[in-house]
Amino acid sequence: MKKLFGCFCFALLMSLFGLSSKPIFASAHTPPLIKNSLSLSAESHSSFQVAGIYWLPDYLKDNTSRDYNTDGDNEDPGGGDVIPSDPINPDESRCSIYGFQTPDSVDTSLYSCTTVYPITGLPCYKDCVCKSDFKYTEENCLASAGKKLSGRNCNGKYENCVCKQTVTVSTGEKCDLYCENACVEKSCKPSVSLGTGEECSEHCASSSGTCTAKKCKASVSYNTSKGEYCAEKCASNSGVCTKKGCNKICKDKFTGSAPTNGYITTENCSDCSGSYTIKTGWACNSGYHKSGSSCIADCTRTCYDSYTGSLPANAQYTTKSCSDCSGSYTIKTGWSCKSGYTKSGNSCVCATTCKDKVTTKPANSYFVRVNCYACGVSKTINDRWECDSGYKKSGTSCVSTCTGGAITLCTATYCVKYAQGSSCWNACYHQCNQNCTFDGNC
Repeated sequence: MKKLFGCFCFALLMSLFGLSSKPIFASAHTPPLIKNSLSLSAESHSSFQVAGIYWLPDYLKDNTSRDYNTDGDNEDPGGGDVIPSDPINPDESRCSIYGFQTPDSVDTSLYSCTTVYPITGLPCYKDCVCKSDFKYTEENCLASAGKKLSGRNCNGKYENCVCKQTVTVSTGEKCDLYCENACVEKSCKPSVSLGTGEECSEHCASSSGTCTAKKCKASVSYNTSKGEYCAEKCASNSGVCTKKGCNKICKDKFTGSAPTNGYITTENCSDCSGSYTIKTGWACNSGYHKSGSSCIADCTRTCYDSYTGSLPANAQYTTKSCSDCSGSYTIKTGWSCKSGYTKSGNSCVCATTCKDKVTTKPANSYFVRVNCYACGVSKTINDRWECDSGYKKSGTSCVSTCTGGAITLCTATYCVKYAQGSSCWNACYHQCNQNCTFDGNC
């Protein structure tokens, strides 16, 4: 009703004095004390003064004076307005009434704001945005790169993007993610399965039940002569025996019985299973000797070595067979020299020597040399002579196989004799050292 009544009064004044008014409306952030300036029409009256009308908001309803200044200026110099209070909390001045933010409610370490004064003496903030320091989100601070958001948060944006906490890669582990050359995520290495003769050599430090590396069990040696054998080999290295087995090899070599006047012979035997006394055969009692499968009384032996002397170097014993009632024997009768040696007193000397079979050869020929061995000595001797290439034997000489004469060419660095063509071109060519002359041998 108060508003309707004010409007009615204002309309009445305008009709009485022929005044027109132009309201000047503030923007959304203009202070609520809104002033309308009234101007006179073209006609001037001396019997009245210009009146000013102000539109006041409800919270200024108790104002009763415009409070002109002493200069007679009808413009409000400002500074006399009353800062409104929060209607909910009257003791606190609030910028929210004007759609702004109270400075105390804004953390200026996070936000950058524009300061405005909706009324004199009331600073407020508007257009508050996060400072440029806050530039990291999950979109540019990637967990897949080992990063994480850090520091203060402003509307979901963070000050820092840092590497995740580093982790130590221990035994049996591998690094899955690096950040700036530091490992930030790890896991166990791939597990391995154990085969025959294998054992785990490395467990994952973060999961002791996971085997990440294996090795052959400790190798064992085995002695086949004792009946031992390899019962288990390492699956990853068949050359390593990790368990041995045992086969008993100590068994009786003789299973029969001893004849009259005889006894069973035995010997000690040890194998991987233990130590035993095994039967090896039979023997005759003292005063008896073997005769077939029987033991008969002993007789006087007559078969003995007829030579008991020493054996000289490069000699060998001479023997013969001898039999008596006690058995058959091979006895020594003396000595003889080995092949290539001959007796000389009580010694054996070399019977042959290695000498050249030929010592001369004709022109245009060469010696054929062979190895000779006598009494432990080896040497090379002249065995025979043969004609050079392009020559053939003719009695004790070598004659040319060419039909023409010989031409001496002394231009080569070594001596070569050759026939040119299959027919020798009716001539033989000899190349000799430049400083040589042809004499049949260059």
